[in-house]
Amino acid sequence: MIIATAGHVDHGKTLLIKALTGVDTDRLPEEKKRGLTIDLGFAYHDLGDGKSTGFIDVPGHERFVKTMIAGAVGIDAVLFIVAADDGPMPQTEEHLAILELLGIEKGVVALTKIDRVSEERVEEVKGQCVSLFETTCLKGLPVIPVSVPENIGVEKLRTELRGLRHISSLKKADNNFRMAIDRSFTLKGAGQVVTGTIFDGRVEVDDVLNHIPSGGELRVRSLRANNEDVGLAVAGQRAALNLVSSKKVTASMNRGDWVVSSAANFVVKRLDVRIQVLSTEGKPLANRTPVHLHLGAADVTGRVITFDRVGIAPGNSSFAQLILDEPIHAICGDRFVLRDQAASRTFAGGVVVEVFAKPYRAKYRDQRIAQLDAVSATSIEAALQSVVHISPHGVDLSEFAKANNHTLENLLKITMAISSLNVVAGESPLVFSAKQIAGLRDRLIQAMKKAHKAGLNKVGLSESMIKNEFGGNISLELIRSLLESAVGDNLIERIEGLFRLKTFKAKRSKTDELLWQRVEPLIAVKDFKVPVVHELQSSLNIDMKLLKSFLLRSAKDGYIVQISERRYFATDAVEKLKQLVVKMCRDGSLNEFTVADFRSYCGIGRNAVVEILEYFDRVGFTRREGSSRKILKKKNSS
Repeated sequence: MIIATAGHVDHGKTLLIKALTGVDTDRLPEEKKRGLTIDLGFAYHDLGDGKSTGFIDVPGHERFVKTMIAGAVGIDAVLFIVAADDGPMPQTEEHLAILELLGIEKGVVALTKIDRVSEERVEEVKGQCVSLFETTCLKGLPVIPVSVPENIGVEKLRTELRGLRHISSLKKADNNFRMAIDRSFTLKGAGQVVTGTIFDGRVEVDDVLNHIPSGGELRVRSLRANNEDVGLAVAGQRAALNLVSSKKVTASMNRGDWVVSSAANFVVKRLDVRIQVLSTEGKPLANRTPVHLHLGAADVTGRVITFDRVGIAPGNSSFAQLILDEPIHAICGDRFVLRDQAASRTFAGGVVVEVFAKPYRAKYRDQRIAQLDAVSATSIEAALQSVVHISPHGVDLSEFAKANNHTLENLLKITMAISSLNVVAGESPLVFSAKQIAGLRDRLIQAMKKAHKAGLNKVGLSESMIKNEFGGNISLELIRSLLESAVGDNLIERIEGLFRLKTFKAKRSKTDELLWQRVEPLIAVKDFKVPVVHELQSSLNIDMKLLKSFLLRSAKDGYIVQISERRYFATDAVEKLKQLVVKMCRDGSLNEFTVADFRSYCGIGRNAVVEILEYFDRVGFTRREGSSRKILKKKNSS
């Protein structure tokens, strides 16, 4: 668990941390000299539950709010400090606003310096604190009166802090690794060390990571978490990474940078966000307002583009776009704080909604808001389903995983568990709803009908022909998936690498049409007892070579099906035979069946049954296992 201090300058934050942990977090000579916290300080201590708790001591002076924000991101709880003699002060209120904008909801209020005031004053300031926190997400925090010099209330405060561990937020240890750097320094004999809070994922010794913004590769030589040497550190812990890389990369590492796994190695200059303007503001946040964006430990300048081009009123929240002057790393769900152009006042904050944001266009406002509403769902499952619902061309799962910092493997598992979604495999998997897939397949069938009617290919259609006829922005992987699905459902058939509708029959020559009129009555018999080729030749009294050529041509053109070298069936007869196999197994509760079973059931001769079942094996309807066969389940490739 990580706890950060908050509160006005000189209210006793550093002294209280020392009383709780025994560690003086003011480490800089200037801090010692001035008695003022300037930079972040860190302490680790067992509060009595056998586990290490990390404390981040942040500056209280208004000039160091930027540093305070860098220390407050990624924490589990706050130790909010108010001095009994001063009561709530300006930085008390600004720190409270920042914590609310960062979504911190757990903590304890320490009312310090009670030895300097009367009991009446203690109760008065206690009431002021309750009122101040009443309308915020930190409403209801316990207020513990404390005097460090007289050791009053310190143990009670320690107990309250220990209890926060049971309600601390869950971190995303299975996601891609991300750590925001808040300190970077060189240790003699070790080299470059960076520290920070692990936002997501896990890191081990010898892992290869990337530095943002340089993108350079880094290797983890050694690792400390919560002030102990470890081999593994996970999300929610403070960590110190001893890194090995080129001098150019390590020399450029500063507060505000990130260390990430390769899958999270990206930066952007536009973010779609939801902005909450503080209710204390005197006027709306206007379109194109210049701002300082604080995200992670970074501070980047940019401008706010409001979607209504008017502004966001005090106390209100709305979608907007941030256009940044420098690239920054972020993922969906990251919280941020906005300060004014002079970096002197906090006025808003919010959450990142879309990382790979396109330039905002007012004429597409409604569509953009619908998209952002969809991805703002509370869970990754709900967000994915909502986005798929409004995305007719499917959702790129790789990009969605990247934006939300999920591994593609984990997101595929999540997606496959949602029955209403279909994954189309490919270099970059696409996700559709079952309804969308059905609609796309209907479009595919219509496109093939149109192509057949136009005579684009006498025998069948290639994948590229079908894609061109389909039209629109559709991938070849999706066309292939739809084709496989339609083949599995017996709507189309594959002929020598080409595809055609089951109902398709190529236009015949006059000679073939006359011969077909003689052949069809012999083949289209209801009892399936179709004559073999030499019997057909005898009945028709025509040249065997001419007959075989005609039969092969008729099979290729979709009029008949070649079961074996010597036997042909009408296309509808083959489907009826499949139905007979299914019915036989269902009626007899058979998981598998033999040649004798099917011969007895349908009344066809043994040779014909053997040839029919061998054909069913070839086309993937059945599979032979020894002397028995099983019906294969349909493969759903989408």
